[in-house]
Amino acid sequence: MPIPVKPEEGFRKIIANYSYAKINLCYHCSICVSGCPVNIAAGHLDPRKLVLMANLGLLDELVQMPEIWYCYACNRCSNLCPMTVRPASLIRYLRQEAVHRRLVAGETIKRQEKLCAQLYRILWHASSQTQSGQSVSHIMAKWDYWRKIPVKPSAGKVIFRRLAYNSKLFKKSMENYSGSLTNFNSCFTCYECSSTCPLCYERSVFDPLWIFRMTSLGLKEEILRSPSIWLCIFCKSCTNACSQGIKGDFLIRHLQDMAIEEGFVDIDFPRRWEEIRNSVCVRFLEEVDAVIGSS
Repeated sequence: MPIPVKPEEGFRKIIANYSYAKINLCYHCSICVSGCPVNIAAGHLDPRKLVLMANLGLLDELVQMPEIWYCYACNRCSNLCPMTVRPASLIRYLRQEAVHRRLVAGETIKRQEKLCAQLYRILWHASSQTQSGQSVSHIMAKWDYWRKIPVKPSAGKVIFRRLAYNSKLFKKSMENYSGSLTNFNSCFTCYECSSTCPLCYERSVFDPLWIFRMTSLGLKEEILRSPSIWLCIFCKSCTNACSQGIKGDFLIRHLQDMAIEEGFVDIDFPRRWEEIRNSVCVRFLEEVDAVIGSS
């Protein structure tokens, strides 16, 4: 027989006041659940459940849940929520509270962030290997190798007079996506997108500004062959942060579609890439469990 839940009003007020997550606005629409990349890949993180438990004041239970450490801190749940609830802010608060209560070691937050940085580096190598036709098993077998191998920054000079007419056509084609303007030509390299992007631990791995500038320069082949364009999780952080109205998520989706349409990756690549991403996410959660267990 299920055990009745006893709401804790005092804890609910504490969570609401200190998490700044607007938990009282949630009406359980599940957009955060369907948008969470960890839930999509592994089914092990339900932001709505955490918000519901917070509204019941179940702070003691929340700070002991391993799920609060699975979050990528991508803010996608917060950016998608029609009621402006911020599950990501709630999770940050719960992590800090777990450390404060000494349920985990003080360095656990930093160790989890380091795992996230390694995750994106591994995904970059996985994207490159998948484009080369390598199997899931081959890529996963080299997990420890890929995490140690830094991605070299792109280098080289851009000689504008050598840019072909096709580059101008490419830039023109990138100006809108599905009827919406991308505004990528408005970029003046202020780094707002890079500073807010949750994936931008290493700029050589993923940097939205680099993607926007490569597109703006008309370097079609270089950007469409880049493994970086497949790392984006479409959290909309860059789009929301940009004071120039650049729709970064639309632009990157457009680049992915064009890479498929023009044969820079094969038509089966998206399916294989999704399988790879899911496998990498599951392994990431195992690594997180090990960090929590050793704390």
